[in-house]
Amino acid sequence: MRRVLLSGVMGGLIALALSVQSAEANGPTRKLGRGVANLFTAAFELPPRVAQTYDARGAVAALSWGILDGCRAFAVRTAAGAVEMATFLLPWPGAGYEPMVEPEFLLDPHDPVQASLTE
Repeated sequence: MRRVLLSGVMGGLIALALSVQSAEANGPTRKLGRGVANLFTAAFELPPRVAQTYDARGAVAALSWGILDGCRAFAVRTAAGAVEMATFLLPWPGAGYEPMVEPEFLLDPHDPVQASLTE
């Protein structure tokens, strides 16, 4: 019964977010989508961080600091995704619906991290 109620509440919130018209490019719907995307793609933070550290500092640093940096970025993006999903109807004080982490979406082709991996 609780699952049905929770599903109904979440469905209602999503429907409400989709019906809200926002003059901004970043509105509640984009915030919800960004939260879902960040939550499910956060694991992809690890390989670019290791590769960047390898390029800058070498193999030993990549296997130590690069992995730790990737794990930190994974945790930050996961937490940001969860918070944005939970609060998608509420704008941030002073920032509106702006993203919590940069880049806004991890799998962004315009991001220099990913551009360096494909070169």
